[in-house]
Amino acid sequence: MDQNPIWLDKCTCSFSAEGVLEGIRDECCAPYLDDVLCYSSSFEDHIQHLGKVLSRMREHGNKLRPAKCDLFKREVRYLGRLVSGEGVNIDPQDLAAVRALEEKEPHTVGDVKSLLGFLGYYRSFIQDFSRIAKPLFELLQNPTETGKINTQNQTTKRTGIARKGDKGQLPSKTPIIWKAEHQDVEAKLVDKLTHPPITSNFDLPFVLHTDASNEG
Repeated sequence: MDQNPIWLDKCTCSFSAEGVLEGIRDECCAPYLDDVLCYSSSFEDHIQHLGKVLSRMREHGNKLRPAKCDLFKREVRYLGRLVSGEGVNIDPQDLAAVRALEEKEPHTVGDVKSLLGFLGYYRSFIQDFSRIAKPLFELLQNPTETGKINTQNQTTKRTGIARKGDKGQLPSKTPIIWKAEHQDVEAKLVDKLTHPPITSNFDLPFVLHTDASNEG
């Protein structure tokens, strides 16, 4: 199925695409905050859909910056992803940053949070993300085997044990013990991102399998 997505970027800070396009969103467009993706199954439909979106903009007195608009494209970058008639993929420009993750070893709870935040943004491309990443999530609660923190940080200076904050979370500067197990998990997640699975054929019927787990 052909798709003709276009990209309309924000023009003013007061512009809210979601409010302006209420009623036609999910019919021919996908607004997110101040950005809009307009999509269609044919060029003729796309002309009509684009007309609807632009008419709404005009009605609300919104102006678009031409340099920020991608019109009549078969593939556009939207929210950090490449969207086309073939599906949604990771932008190749982001893959270099993904591969670079393995070169920098985390040393603190904050480093692990940043790592999980970055990888988690692409979790829709990684099957069983939570299960695979479980050892990394556990580092946020148990950064060392004994709970003893060898550091001169003010938080642990007197007792050697990191104290959790008001929200039950360890301070970002709490040191961790990064083991081969954690490195293997990170490498597996990076490999899955850089070698994404075969995408679905949307012309065929779908079978939905569901499950539940305490671990992800």
